[in-house]
Parts: sequence; C-alpha cells; structure tokens
Amino acid sequence: MAANMGALICQDVGESVKDPDFVNSLQLVVSEACTNAVKHGANSHKDAEIILQVMLDEQTLIITVKDCNCAFDFSAICEPDLENHPENGYGVFLMRTLMDEVKYVHQDGWNCITLVKHKPCYRQE
Repeated sequence: MAANMGALICQDVGESVKDPDFVNSLQLVVSEACTNAVKHGANSHKDAEIILQVMLDEQTLIITVKDCNCAFDFSAICEPDLENHPENGYGVFLMRTLMDEVKYVHQDGWNCITLVKHKPCYRQE
C-alpha cells in the first residue's frame, strides 16, 4: 500500500503538470517516503499512524510524510554505495536527488519529512 501512494498522489498532480519526468520522479519519491515511514516508523507500532499531506499551487508541490516514532539523525544518512548495488538504502538518496528541497524535523513525537518540488516552468536554478 505504501508504495502505491506515489501513484495515487500523481494521478491528481499529473492532470496539472504535463511533464512526465516531473510526475515519474514525484511518484518514485513519494513511494519511497511512504515505504520508509511504514518500514521504520509504523513497523514497531501495530496501531501507528502515517500522515500524508499534499499542497499544490501554481508553482510548487509540497508533500509531508509523518510517522510517529523515535527521532533519527537524517543528516547522517549517507548515499548508498552505488558500485556495489546494496539491497536497501536508496530512499533518502532518491529524495535528495530528485526533489528541489528535502527537510526533516522531529516535532511533538512525529518524524516529518517535507518534500518540495517546483513545477518545471517555475524551477529556481
């Protein structure tokens, strides 16, 4: 189910953004963020909640994925060793690579990952 969240989000976004690379990148990153929330956040709690917030305006898409679990050091997550093809560890790397901004905070017991992507015609380079 978590992996399908990217596809669900992109159904609506795809109607307003005609760039397939934008939509495909978004779908992959949202799926990774939701999968991580389930695997690392909700996995330890049977009744855990995951909250997905989406804000879309003319210029920017902002997605926040929240899970209720212990804080972790997001900045310490390293890039995977791409030459040795590890089985896991690509999620945060993909988020950082494909999104314009990635922010992490732990607030009120929630891990909150905010993913920001500017629509193609509004990219700030």
